[in-house]
Amino acid sequence: MVKTALVVEDDSGIATLIKDALEVAGLQVVVEKDGEQALQALMRRFPDVMITDLLLPSLPGFELLEKLRALPGGRAVPVLVMSGIYRSQRHKKLAKDSYGVVASFDKPFDIAAFVAAVKAAAGIVPVARAEPAAAHRVNEPLKVAVSADVEKAVRGNLKQRHFPQVLAQLFRFKATGAVLLRRGRIKKIVYVKSGMPVFVKSNMLSECLGRVLVREKMITEEECEKSVELLPRSNGKLQGQVLIEMGALSPHNLVFGLQLQLEQKLYDVFSWADGDYQFNSRVDFPNEGITLDVSLANLVYEGVRRKFTDVFITEWLERASDLYLTVHPEPNHRLVDFVLDADERILLALVDGRRTGREVIEAAGLPSRVARQIVYTLIATELAQTSRRAATFAKPTQAPSKPPPRPSSSPPSPPPLPAKKAVEPPSRRAADQVIATQSDDVETAEALRLRLMGRVRSLKRANHFEVLGISRDADHDEVERAAAALTRELGIDRLHRRIRATVPPDIRAFAEQLTQQIAAAVDVLGDL
Repeated sequence: MVKTALVVEDDSGIATLIKDALEVAGLQVVVEKDGEQALQALMRRFPDVMITDLLLPSLPGFELLEKLRALPGGRAVPVLVMSGIYRSQRHKKLAKDSYGVVASFDKPFDIAAFVAAVKAAAGIVPVARAEPAAAHRVNEPLKVAVSADVEKAVRGNLKQRHFPQVLAQLFRFKATGAVLLRRGRIKKIVYVKSGMPVFVKSNMLSECLGRVLVREKMITEEECEKSVELLPRSNGKLQGQVLIEMGALSPHNLVFGLQLQLEQKLYDVFSWADGDYQFNSRVDFPNEGITLDVSLANLVYEGVRRKFTDVFITEWLERASDLYLTVHPEPNHRLVDFVLDADERILLALVDGRRTGREVIEAAGLPSRVARQIVYTLIATELAQTSRRAATFAKPTQAPSKPPPRPSSSPPSPPPLPAKKAVEPPSRRAADQVIATQSDDVETAEALRLRLMGRVRSLKRANHFEVLGISRDADHDEVERAAAALTRELGIDRLHRRIRATVPPDIRAFAEQLTQQIAAAVDVLGDL
């Protein structure tokens, strides 16, 4: 008879990879995405072998194992576990000693060794021949899944998996290669290194460099057409080089234009409601100097803001509106990599496992559309996980009350000296007064707060030239002078130099963001 396997894994990409590999090995596979659904399946029928992740929504893996072993006949079911979190020897010993687990696998793992262990546990091959290899693997870091398995997992249609979710899948696998996307006659290739997009190719005429420069009013329509005419006689030069030789474009404006072109090629894919995608690890990377360099969360957030409609996000979030949001525990999914404005960061603090998606959006104090965009980004990039149960936290234990003093024949002690009054840290109101009295002008702290917040928002979507308020032909000295003048105008130098210790956190955060925006503009434009 065909052996059956129950796979419990909430990550659809990993679940598909395991299901495909086990079916090729001759097993009949059922996949469940959370612990509660898996328990219901177990109560209906036991499989020949069960494979479960230990980090599951609704019912954690260890609780699922406990409930399985409590069922009549449940102790006879062979179980293998996998996890990217519970990797310590203590957890593996607990799984083996308390729940009779056959083998533990650390994510990511070698799929061939994994399949061999599953077959051994199901009795497809003699256990005696398979156990040594499995036992050897349990206590060692396992190899990354081979490229062929990643290629199997990262393919499909954007109707079923949005582009942000495809990017998250590549990030999870730390994949290096390229994703080919097709929609009708349109083709795009997104190159990724260690899971991060770095370059994009496109066959869309509207995304060629000349058209981008015309739209940005960096060259005229006539200059673009002339450069196209000269290309066949330019001995293989690129359009940007031809435009520089024509005198229509400066070298640093070319760099800026190439960066814009690269972003437009990538962010356009966010607007695709459908289209086939396929990952290929065997590709040659183009020799390009301009590449993308932004965290996954911020890349997705920008694409969502540019291309996703509010109706689409609202409908998609319906499934998470009553689920609890909690920060992903794996170190690869770091919330700190999601750089937001000070007012937007308030939402991140609400993702604590005790609030549903709807409650987080309502409590954030942001425009609802902005809050939904951030929550979508958190879930799509797997920075946040959803669960049917609220997180539980241990209650603090009460300190034991002091016993009554014992009677003593010794003379009474002198009364204690009055305790010194504790010095409280400056409140926000006190800090505001310090700012108002120590700054070089009479601007109140509240006015400073509003002014800095307004500048952060106004510069958020500005390009580097607009940040510094200079023309696109500005030289190195103009860049430096503009940066220094802007720093003085905003008063950032005074905040950093004189009263940093007493500046309220929100004002300090605004100042830090403006400092980063100015520094980024100088880094890009000052070296051109």
